[in-house]
Amino acid sequence: MGLNRSSKAALTGAGTGMLAGLLALLHGAYHDHVSRTVSGTCLTLVSLTAIALVLIRKWIIDTRDGRRILAATQREAQARKDTYITAQAALEAEHSRLRQDIAAEREANATRLAAERDALATEFEAKRGEYMAEALEVAVQMIAGKKLAPKQIATARLIQFPRGLPHQQADQPRERSRERGVVGP
Repeated sequence: MGLNRSSKAALTGAGTGMLAGLLALLHGAYHDHVSRTVSGTCLTLVSLTAIALVLIRKWIIDTRDGRRILAATQREAQARKDTYITAQAALEAEHSRLRQDIAAEREANATRLAAERDALATEFEAKRGEYMAEALEVAVQMIAGKKLAPKQIATARLIQFPRGLPHQQADQPRERSRERGVVGP
């Protein structure tokens, strides 16, 4: 039952008291002695109450089931925690592997692009030389065929101002005003 020493002692005393009360009850009933019958009944009830209180106390205080449930819950929580930590470590390892793969791919792409760029630059220079030679040959042929003869450069013409405007007709110079704020020609 899992009782401690004091509970066992209380149960033993209560059991002994109950037996004594039952004996007193039976003896009083047999000899038609009312006081013994009443005292035996009271002793039996007190002993039954003591037994009931010890059992109720044990039922209230007994935490074995609660501890068992708590231990099971803690084991389950620890298992979940371990699973979570394992999954987290696997996720971090996967992220690390992906970062390494991306870095390696980036390096391979950079190397491939540099090689392609060099090849395109070489091809461009080769084509450029061919196109320049071809353009020069066409220009020489056009000059030789007089299709590219230089045009005569027109000489520059100066714009002439008109003559005979009213202010130009007066041959006499006018005297300028010397007053303030008056502007003269």
